[in-house]
Amino acid sequence: MTMDPDRVATARALLEHLGLTAADFTDSNRPAVPTVAEYLPVVAAASPATRRTYDSF
Repeated sequence: MTMDPDRVATARALLEHLGLTAADFTDSNRPAVPTVAEYLPVVAAASPATRRTYDSF
């Protein structure tokens, strides 16, 4: 596939307009998603009243 210089320039201009770089589209910049085991203590730290309210669901 050959690159069309006009299309590349348009894409670069659009990325710049949006405040993005090509690096923004790589996995290395993606925040880590916690596992259930990592997140459960956060949820369990809710107050007893909050847990009572949501335990009914």
